[in-house]
Order: sequence, then structure tokens, then C-alpha cells
Amino acid sequence: MNTINNKAIIGLLAVFMIFTAVVLYSFLTDDSEEKFMEQLSLHQKIEEQDIDSIRMSKVVLINSTFKHIDIDLSKDQIHRIITTFNSLSPKETSWKDTSNPSIVSGIAIRLKDRSEVRIQYDKENIYVSRGEVKYIIESSQLKRIFDDELMNKKNI
Repeated sequence: MNTINNKAIIGLLAVFMIFTAVVLYSFLTDDSEEKFMEQLSLHQKIEEQDIDSIRMSKVVLINSTFKHIDIDLSKDQIHRIITTFNSLSPKETSWKDTSNPSIVSGIAIRLKDRSEVRIQYDKENIYVSRGEVKYIIESSQLKRIFDDELMNKKNI
């Protein structure tokens, strides 16, 4: 009978030690909501070597008809767009499930894995969509890139 009690005590001690280890581990690791959300960040960086193509277009009114006009981007402009996009922090993004129907300019980035990232601008907000994921980003630099191209008349 004494050995059964000893085994029960050893088993309870083992369970207590495991429980204590789990509690200590969760206490010592940062399980904050901010860190969790950062790991699940909406915004994902784009590696330049993963890009298959990139094109930009804008919507212009020509003879009472809206038309999409392609914008020729230089390598420097492409690099600036990707660098600016990749430099955004999670604090500069917010979730949005739909985009604005009055988009005036957009950038489509096709990746080598056949997926696509769309960056769209409506003169107020910048919308990003990657598959089913849609969100808004705050970037004065990207707004400036869009505004500069919208003001540029040479592509019309």
C-alpha cells in the first residue's frame, strides 16, 4: 500500500511540475495581443526577386469616357515603389474588407508564383489586396508617387 501512495505522490508531483513549467513559460514569453497581431500582419513585404512584372495605370476622362492609361515605370520608380511598400509598419495598416469603387490609379504586381498584389488609390486612401486579403495603408510617400503620376500629362 505504501508503494501505491508513493507512486500517486510522484505522479501528482510530475503533473504539478509540468503545470508550473507551462505557467512560467507563458509568463516569461510575450503573449501580448500586439505581438500576436504583428505575427499575423496583414501587410507582407515583397521581395524584388519574386516579382514577375509590375504595371501601373490611371483612369482619365477622354471625350466623356473614362479610360485606363498604362504608365511606363522606370527601374528607379519600381524600386522606389517596392522599397516604400516594404518599409511600411503594421501600425500603418488597417483592415478593410472592401475597396472604394472610385479608384483613380493602381499598381498591379504579379509575382513569380502567379499571385498578385494590387495597390489602388482613390485620391484619399491606398488599398492593398493580396488574394482575399484587403487592407488600407497610410503612406505619404506612396500617395506622392500616385499624385505625381496622376498629374503627369505625358502618358495621356
